[in-house]
Amino acid sequence: MKEWILTLITFLGVTSLSAQNYSYTFKVNGLAAGQDVYLANYFGDKLYYYDTTKSELGVAKFERSSIKGGVYAVVLPGPKTFEVILSENEPKVVLQTDTINFVKSMKVLKSDENKLFYSYFSYLSEKQALAGPLRNKKDQASKDQLFAIDKEVKAHQKQLAQENGNNLFGAIIAMSLEPEIPELLKGDTSKQMERYHYYKNHYFDEYHLDDPRIVKTPIFAKKLKYFFEKVCIQHPDSILDQAYKLIDQLPKKTDLFKYVVHTLTYKYETSKIMGMDAVFVGIALKYYCRGSNGQTQAFWLEDQYLENIKKAQLALSAAQKELNKIKESKNSEELEALEKEVEEKQKKLGAVEKNNKIKEICERATTLNRLKLYGPAPDLILQDTSEKNWIDIRKLPNEYKILVFWDPGCGHCKKEIPKLKKLYDEINVKKLDIEIIGVNTELENTPWKKYIRENNLNWINISDNPEVNSNAAKYIVNERKTTLNSLNFRDIYDIFSTPQIFLLDKENNIVAKKIGVVNLVEILERKLSIDFNYEPPKAEKETDDHKDH
Repeated sequence: MKEWILTLITFLGVTSLSAQNYSYTFKVNGLAAGQDVYLANYFGDKLYYYDTTKSELGVAKFERSSIKGGVYAVVLPGPKTFEVILSENEPKVVLQTDTINFVKSMKVLKSDENKLFYSYFSYLSEKQALAGPLRNKKDQASKDQLFAIDKEVKAHQKQLAQENGNNLFGAIIAMSLEPEIPELLKGDTSKQMERYHYYKNHYFDEYHLDDPRIVKTPIFAKKLKYFFEKVCIQHPDSILDQAYKLIDQLPKKTDLFKYVVHTLTYKYETSKIMGMDAVFVGIALKYYCRGSNGQTQAFWLEDQYLENIKKAQLALSAAQKELNKIKESKNSEELEALEKEVEEKQKKLGAVEKNNKIKEICERATTLNRLKLYGPAPDLILQDTSEKNWIDIRKLPNEYKILVFWDPGCGHCKKEIPKLKKLYDEINVKKLDIEIIGVNTELENTPWKKYIRENNLNWINISDNPEVNSNAAKYIVNERKTTLNSLNFRDIYDIFSTPQIFLLDKENNIVAKKIGVVNLVEILERKLSIDFNYEPPKAEKETDDHKDH
């Protein structure tokens, strides 16, 4: 079997040898005595340490009081590994093999599932030996032979899946099966889209989605990745539709549910493709954020959060009890030390209560939900450089509006702003109905105004300032000059680094977001069917005041 390079991240400790219910014996010819041998479990496509033992001469034995069913790897020095199915239904497993070739030498002495598992490996090896020499041949006879072998393998897989529907081996084989396209949809090119939709909608039909153990096999993660990257149309709405459909079929409060929700959440929150954060938003709002009943489906984060609070509360309670005892004895030195300890424990409890991952994810999702691609841009009404005139971006009549959030002390801004200035000059030469609105992200406006003057940034420049922010009620409620969202624009527009560029259309919908100037030029050229012949200005030498936020 192929030797896997392990991503061994977390060691979960050695289980107590008392109350042993599960016994796994691996007889390995060539294994020396006194060697560390590990049992690693799959979670998705990664392996994690699960248990460890010291080998006797040619034997590694693991004793456990419990087991979570899945595909495991026995990790020998090297590292060299072979895989084994472990399940709750087989408390005793005995395998015998050789370090020279694990699969060819494998003898399953006790375990019905592993007999099937390794018999299947042998079958695939035989068919691979027959198919290998035919793959590069182009004659029809070779192609027919390859087709026949492939057809036989698929039929065998289908039979194995049907015959073993109640065990983990059968669930593994079922994930190897492709959806069978109905005969009515085959052949006719006019039915190509119907074939695609059938394949997509029936992709998971054979998967044992009610069996959480499938997440502890390497095949599920690969199939999940392939589906969302290759099968789904790469549009947020299409991906979200399929994500909801899949997740809602999974048993709640299981590792399978946790893996799919977490994997898709992280994948699309960190996606470099503009607009794909909408998938993160949809999943977070539905599965992480609390509903009307106050509950969340992200049980793993909730359980960890409550456990951390409980530990901090117990530590504080213990310190307070000790403090009360010392108060009675009136020992001033110990009293002072314990008062400090109680104070530290109180701070620790407060920090733990604030470190709420579910709340953080939901706040992030809420922010990004306001900035959906093709959705309306949040309102933004701020003063220009005169600090007298208020500019409302919604009232600007231009066909396109470019919002750039920046500050003069930001090193990266000093590279991008000159590029934007050159683009703006070309916009004016071509007399295009496009305006740039520069928004200062720093509260101190003097350096900002100086930079504007020195670099002739003759677009619209707006900002808040300490006077406006300290008298927010006056400008929001009394004079109705601006809005709360406008004064909180850094949070509302998710400005945690600068520069940030947004492109809005005439109706103030977000056409593009968080892009560079070169990307902005490409988008405008496509939208307006023009060619700017844009070449960025040469970069100036960096100065000591380089600053990124």
